[in-house]
Amino acid sequence: MNKTLINTKKLQKKERGSFDYSFYQNHEVLLVQWNNNSMVTVATKNAKIEPLVTAKRYDRKIKKMVNVPQPQVIADYNKNMGGVDLHENGIANCRIRVRGKKWWWPLFINLIDSVLVNSWKIYKLANERSLNQLEFKSYVAVSLMKAEEVQLADNSHFLGNANINLGRPSKNALPSNIRFDNIGHVIEEHCSKQEHTQKFLRKKILCLGIVTAKIR
Repeated sequence: MNKTLINTKKLQKKERGSFDYSFYQNHEVLLVQWNNNSMVTVATKNAKIEPLVTAKRYDRKIKKMVNVPQPQVIADYNKNMGGVDLHENGIANCRIRVRGKKWWWPLFINLIDSVLVNSWKIYKLANERSLNQLEFKSYVAVSLMKAEEVQLADNSHFLGNANINLGRPSKNALPSNIRFDNIGHVIEEHCSKQEHTQKFLRKKILCLGIVTAKIR
């Protein structure tokens, strides 16, 4: 049977518990749609529709629990769900939002999210102190940054005063012992009084122009 499933909107207009299915013989895949509060779609290769079971759901119109017919494949899914669903939910709750242009970037980011969720679960089992997922993720990020600082400090005696040129050498490159000394150096701007006065006047004229535009 390779029939096409009825339109989702048409199925949602039917009574609660209505379902439709299609079996693709070439691939031996059963596709089932079940009308609950929202449309539930399941694809399987080893479950069946019958025997139909009864599921208890809350009806908002009459404000009480009612019995709703449910295909066997939906009942099996609800019975055995847990690990994968909780894992996907953990990834969706605190997903990395950094975008990339490479085709493999979503796969790479999803892998990192998956590893972090698994690590968070293990952390909660092994430690009495509980951290939520966002706190754990922030803790991991800070730990990685601190580990990089320690590594740079340990390798500082190898650097000496020599410059490390990873690309085109810069004419005004600072010595490596200054670049990697973990001190926040502030760049001081040196300019003549005339240049300083010109910069001040330009800022003043710009501010006056903005105020004039707002008044108009």
